[in-house]
Order: sequence, then structure tokens, then C-alpha cells
Amino acid sequence: MGINLGLPPQFKVAIVKWAEQDSLTETLGDELMRMGYEVDCFLSTDPIPEAADLVFCFGPYDRWTQVVSQAAQRKPRTGIKILHWNTENPPDLRLPWKFLTALGDMRAAFDRYNDSKNSQTRRLVTSFPLSILNQKMHKYRYLGEYRHAQASGWLDLLASSSKIYADLFTQHGLPTRYVPWGTSPKWFAPLGLQRDIDVLWFGKRRTTRRNRQLRRIHDKLSLKNISMYVADNIEHSFIYREERMRFLNRAKITLNLLPTWYDNAFPYRFHVAAGNRSMVISEPILSHCPEYHPGVHYISAPPEKLVDTIRYYLDHQDEREQIAENAYRLVTEQMTMENSVRLLVGLLQA
Repeated sequence: MGINLGLPPQFKVAIVKWAEQDSLTETLGDELMRMGYEVDCFLSTDPIPEAADLVFCFGPYDRWTQVVSQAAQRKPRTGIKILHWNTENPPDLRLPWKFLTALGDMRAAFDRYNDSKNSQTRRLVTSFPLSILNQKMHKYRYLGEYRHAQASGWLDLLASSSKIYADLFTQHGLPTRYVPWGTSPKWFAPLGLQRDIDVLWFGKRRTTRRNRQLRRIHDKLSLKNISMYVADNIEHSFIYREERMRFLNRAKITLNLLPTWYDNAFPYRFHVAAGNRSMVISEPILSHCPEYHPGVHYISAPPEKLVDTIRYYLDHQDEREQIAENAYRLVTEQMTMENSVRLLVGLLQA
């Protein structure tokens, strides 16, 4: 991409893990090692490796401040850099910014009591009934945590995989760079399998909205004798890694349904499907990533027309395969995880 990485290759990068087995941490680590950096991974609840020159965070998928505050304490002594790539959704975009930030700042301030030096305070916030709040309002907390970290001078780079969120944050005094999602070469392979699944849907149902949509579409497709495989850990088990790759090699169409109208979950399904040449049909999405063009890389249809749209593209193989090929080229040549990571690291000293 022609970007100066800005960091010497001997830099040691510590990448956060939000779980013991965190496949995204592995993916990011692979890309950084290919770029010549030394990589160490650490759990979000563990100390940051002492030799780290850069802390690389993403998500977040748990308490975030406990990670970046550790690094911030070392900054005056070591000059350690802190990079965060937001891949989560903030609260409902219809809410006024002042309302969002008031709740976010309050929720983040409450979260910091978990790290209080006073043991009695820590016991209080982790005991019922205050412990309930520790399990709620995570999206507000993320926003409040970002604002606190920025105001404290901790962050060297805040980026977002959504241009909408990056622009919104920047507009309101939280400088954020747009860095789109990318595809790892581990996520796709041409397996040469017969495409014997008409429609595939995989993931957690998460919301009543998506659950209702999924049931309605599944029932209507069944009436039309169109096969649909649902890997939601209810009808069938979740699919990951090589198993997910095999199913995507068999699926003619992968369906995308939003948990909420403003959600930015589309890239996570689109990239793995497109890399395996399974055409994506989705209900309309916001332009979080302007690189995706409906009608070129995927098909967009309103919820009430999804079934008819699926039927049309099952009957028109040439059109379906052309869109799948366009998407394949986009996610394997342009929107790769290597390019995303290079852009993130390069922006540190841009």
C-alpha cells in the first residue's frame, strides 16, 4: 500500500488476547511476524510483557482500561506505544451524542473502581447488586473508556473498522482513523467441493430482531424446497476455521442478517464468505465500509424481498458466480488483513 511503517523492524509488539484461544490475536500476530516484528501475546487480565515496545489492542471484548492503563504507566519510562483498533459497535446511533457520552463516561468511571487500590471498594463493585452493572452497558463503557484514554494522553492511535464510527468520533473530539477489516489467508481455500447447500447462515442469533428474521426466511425457503443450513448452535453447531471453510465452499449463497439496524457485523461474515466464493446476500447495511458496493460485491435486498432475491440468484448461476468472483478479488487482493495491519502500524507515525 506504499505506507511507511514508521517502526523499526526490531520493535516488539504485544497483542492482547481476550480469551485463552483467540483466533483473531493469532491472525494479527501472523501478519505482524510476516512484516518482521517480534510478537508476544498476553491475556487482557495478565501483565503486559515487559519488553513490549507497542501494545496492539482490538475489539474490545472485555474490560479495556485495565490493559491500556498498564501500558500508560510505562510510557514515561519506556516510551511504549498504544494502538487500538475498534472493531466493536458503539451504542445506538440515533441517540444524541451528549447523552451517549454522559452514560459512557459514567459507565467507564464505574468500571475503573474494579482496579481501585482500596480492597473494600473492589469488593463493593464486584458484589451484588453493583456486580450487575459490571455485566451491563458494555457499548457505553467502550465509548467512555476511549474518551478517558484520549483525555489522559494514553493513546498513540485510535482506529475503527467503521468509517461511520471513525468520522463520528473525530467530529466530536475523539480523533479516530478509518482502517477497514481485512481477510486472512487462513480463512479461505479453493477446496473444489460441490456447492450442494443453497443458503448458509452462521453465527449467534443475538437479538430478537435477527432471530425473528432468520426463522421467517428459513420457513419460507423450506416451502420453496430451497435448502438452508443454519449453524447457530441451536439448529446446528457453530462452525469455525477449517469446518467453516468447508461449509462456505459448499454454499452457493451466504445470508447476512443484522442484529441491529446500525450494526457493523457485515465485514466479519462477508470476508470469509467472499474468500471462499460464496455469494453474500444481505439486508441493507449502512456504509461503514465504502469499499463494499451492492450489486458488485454482494446483493442487497429489503427484508421482505430476501427470499425472492435468494431464489433469483439460485436460478441465475452466471450472475451469482460473477458477483462472487468480484467479491473474491476484493477481499483477497485489496482488503486483506496484511494491508489493514500495515495501515494501522504505519499510521502510528503518519
